[in-house]
Amino acid sequence: SSRRRHTRLRTVTKFRRVLFRSLKLLGDTYQKMSDPQNAINSYKSAIEANENYDRAYYSLAKIYYNNGDTDKAIESLSKAVIVSPKYGKAYELLGTVYQDIENLDAAVENYELAIKYSKKSYSIQYRISSSYNLKKDYTEARDHAKLAIEYKRNYAPAYFELGLAEKCLGNRAAALD
Repeated sequence: SSRRRHTRLRTVTKFRRVLFRSLKLLGDTYQKMSDPQNAINSYKSAIEANENYDRAYYSLAKIYYNNGDTDKAIESLSKAVIVSPKYGKAYELLGTVYQDIENLDAAVENYELAIKYSKKSYSIQYRISSSYNLKKDYTEARDHAKLAIEYKRNYAPAYFELGLAEKCLGNRAAALD
């Protein structure tokens, strides 16, 4: 009897794991089909099936962000990083959302966490460089732009941020390079 209960519990646990992953994949499919409302419903259902499913929170946040609902995007991303405190992609998107709403301190803070928990990423370095340029911290902007270029030599947006930082630091010759 105890053995049967244990077997049933394992079966239910396995079913729930398949269920929340399937609901997330269904949300991804709806998103690819440009059906945000059904995608949102699927991601919410995946979260109901497993409230610790960080990727469902992230995917939900991406839809909210793409539809201009920055408050809900921040809320979903905040839940994703509570569930998975080392989730670099979530911190990167949080940084982007905060930069878009001109909360540059929060943007930089989240980009720094994204850098901490992600492998070398030219896009994160570029984004944090952009935030530092907007904050008029040109030395930090220059340093991060250089890292972005080191990670991906032909990444034109990083060259723009580097040139802007160098120009504002008074290094006109470097800005033109």
